[in-house]
Parts: sequence; C-alpha cells; structure tokens
Amino acid sequence: MDIKREVEATVKRIRNYLESSAYWQTPLLPKHLNEAVRLYPEAGGKYLRPCMLLWACNALGGNEEEVMELALGVEFYHTWTLVHDDVIDRDKLRR
Repeated sequence: MDIKREVEATVKRIRNYLESSAYWQTPLLPKHLNEAVRLYPEAGGKYLRPCMLLWACNALGGNEEEVMELALGVEFYHTWTLVHDDVIDRDKLRR
C-alpha cells in the first residue's frame, strides 16, 4: 500500500463530499464570517484527522459514507480551533 496515494484518494473523497453538500453551498452571514469559516477547509489542508476516522471505520467493517459527516465534523472542529486561535485571539504564534 502506498500511503501517499491512499491519503490523496481519501482526501479527494472527503473534499468531493464537502463540496457537493448543500450545507457548504449555503453562504453564511455576515460575509466576513463566511470567508473565515471557508478559508481553512478550502486551503487544501492535509485532512489527516478525517482520513484516520474513515480508515478506522473501514478497518472495523463500517460504511465510510455513513460516517463522512462525522469525519468532516472532526476536521471542522480542528479548523474552528485554528480560526479561534488565529482570527479571534489574533495570536501570532500557534501553540
């Protein structure tokens, strides 16, 4: 197994699911919040946390499609912590 290809394939499935979801297509208000919320996920991060969740699901015989929203939730929670740290607190250093 080539781990790099596996990560890339899993990230592609995650991003495709995200981009096709009605929730992601609905703009948030106010506009600056919309931009801040979408900046990190659309920046093309590694998405390792949701990948690990999906791989664990597959390893245990689960259905990846049934936990895709949970996997995205894990990524969004991580993103929220970055937004909070960078935007809201205006921190210069990441802890």
